[in-house]
Amino acid sequence: MQCVTAVDGHWLAELGPMFFSVKETGRSGRAKRRQALEHLQEMEGQMKIAQEEIKARKEEQERKLQAGTRVYVQFVLYLCYIFGFNVVIPRDAQIMGDRSAR
Repeated sequence: MQCVTAVDGHWLAELGPMFFSVKETGRSGRAKRRQALEHLQEMEGQMKIAQEEIKARKEEQERKLQAGTRVYVQFVLYLCYIFGFNVVIPRDAQIMGDRSAR
């Protein structure tokens, strides 16, 4: 044997992952658990932020929908006024999801 070649373990794991894998050594079970716990806490934080963003978007959509409904109702009432229809709206009426009493 006159030719010697060195093979990198990462290269083997990259080209043949079904046969080879690279294991990290030198870390204790405590360090692995601590890293897993940190990763879990990071993921939970990201999930909380995502849920808050989803909630904010939903509230914004509801607000836009209610504003659009109010404009539509005002437009219909204006048309009724123009064409001479008598429309009576009770003071305690809630119009299409409007939570504030008129």
